[in-house]
Amino acid sequence: MTIGFGAPVFGVFANDNKPRFRDGKDWPQGIVDGVRLGEEAGYMIVNARTLFDAGAVLGYCTDTVYDALAGLEHELKSMNVVFSMQDMVKIMGPTPPRISTCKNQLGTLEAGKLADLILLDGNPLEGTGIGSRHGLW
Repeated sequence: MTIGFGAPVFGVFANDNKPRFRDGKDWPQGIVDGVRLGEEAGYMIVNARTLFDAGAVLGYCTDTVYDALAGLEHELKSMNVVFSMQDMVKIMGPTPPRISTCKNQLGTLEAGKLADLILLDGNPLEGTGIGSRHGLW
């Protein structure tokens, strides 16, 4: 899922505290194929939660072209609106490798294989928010 689609980013393209779309254009006018000037951000989180509650398998992914840590932070903040910490660990943990189409490239850390890792120095379910004690926000 890219739950953060439509939600503005800050401090990624400029430090002027102006909301921007994920490609750096003005928000909400710059939303690609925008329908109602920002409502897309609300639809994404509501649809994701509705699908999750209905048993759909969700996994974390992003297709942003800016800094990977900033992209992860944006997605986590967006997810935090409708998902509990336990839900977020489930979505970001075992699910993405299970639904990947690159199964022959996953499974071990070695040259030539794909790796998509998040390292934490503690239990992500402790503290005020996932990533909060790890410097993500």
